[in-house]
Amino acid sequence: MRIIILLLALISLPLAAGQVTQSNLKVTKVMAGYSNGEVYFFVNKLPLNPKECDAPKTNYNILVIDPARSDINQVLSILLMAKATNINVEVQIYDDYCFNNHAVIRRIALY
Repeated sequence: MRIIILLLALISLPLAAGQVTQSNLKVTKVMAGYSNGEVYFFVNKLPLNPKECDAPKTNYNILVIDPARSDINQVLSILLMAKATNINVEVQIYDDYCFNNHAVIRRIALY
């Protein structure tokens, strides 16, 4: 019985994490200036989409930053640096939330 409880606890940990992480992405396009403050950006391969939002879909590699959940200025700065230098990024994508039917990033990192 203890083993079953332990296995159930271990299996449920990723489900409670709140995000999935994807590495080795390149930013190919950044779009800003929307009236609600969101920023959209494209990457070089299909991003993870754990909530199964309408986007991204095959050959439409887009993600969004929700201004209510992230500091747009910080994220936009990182996106522009990544685009200008063609450096790899890693994103954490919410597994329980869509914004305008797009998968939403929680964090971004350069490396």
